Amino acid sequence: MEPLVNVALQIARQAGDFIRRSQDQVAFLEIKYDAYKGESTQVDIQAENMIIQGIRKKFPKHNILSEECGLIDNQSDTTWIVDPLDGTKNFLHGITHYAVSIAIQIKNQIEHAVIYDPIRHECFSASRGRGAQLNNRRVRVGQNTNINQSLIGIGKSIASMHAPQEVVDFIRFNKLLPSTRQLGCASLDMAYVASGRLDGYVAYGMNPWDCAAGMLLILEAGGVVTDFQGQSQALPHQQLMISNIKLNKNWLETFKSSHSE
Repeated sequence: MEPLVNVALQIARQAGDFIRRSQDQVAFLEIKYDAYKGESTQVDIQAENMIIQGIRKKFPKHNILSEECGLIDNQSDTTWIVDPLDGTKNFLHGITHYAVSIAIQIKNQIEHAVIYDPIRHECFSASRGRGAQLNNRRVRVGQNTNINQSLIGIGKSIASMHAPQEVVDFIRFNKLLPSTRQLGCASLDMAYVASGRLDGYVAYGMNPWDCAAGMLLILEAGGVVTDFQGQSQALPHQQLMISNIKLNKNWLETFKSSHSE
């Protein structure tokens, strides 16, 4: 395994285990709200500090882009993209579906990814060209190509959308897809697609820390990441459609035909 991935795994486990231990203290946490980032707590900030300290200890000259602190720019070719607690709202409500997400970008390309679920002790990881793994076992996207039999994750609610067309597209998707789930943790939802637990995922208005790690996992697990027009997406984008290749093709054809009705 790549040295960078080993460090990312160690840091993610450390932060994730701290988050899990903090679950019982939720009632005593001060909650802050940001219109761009959503809720955050002392747990988010402490987990982020643990991750940043871990990165700086091993790689003091690397850049860090994190949800809570923003960009630490050291003019390096390597940037760590971090969400210390993806799924804060779930965490606050006692819903055990949240994760630590870390992606490593080198010269504008995501090269490594780690997503850690501290509740189930599941570590999803990927390195470009080396496949995707769950606890050191290879994983692949599911093979389902039938839209009517698919289980699709949804990344954003209507309330989070700003453009009227996004609302229209969201409603159209829900009409096209008989079975959807809005689980509330983008990185873990994408990891579930990479491991075949979900057949696909639709997301709107994602931030880099929301999806950078998940996107590489999907690609290394044999899936595709496109926008609603079928254009490949290599970086965070306003529209994401994620699934296996054949389901994505069928999905796009059905979605496009619904526009002409």
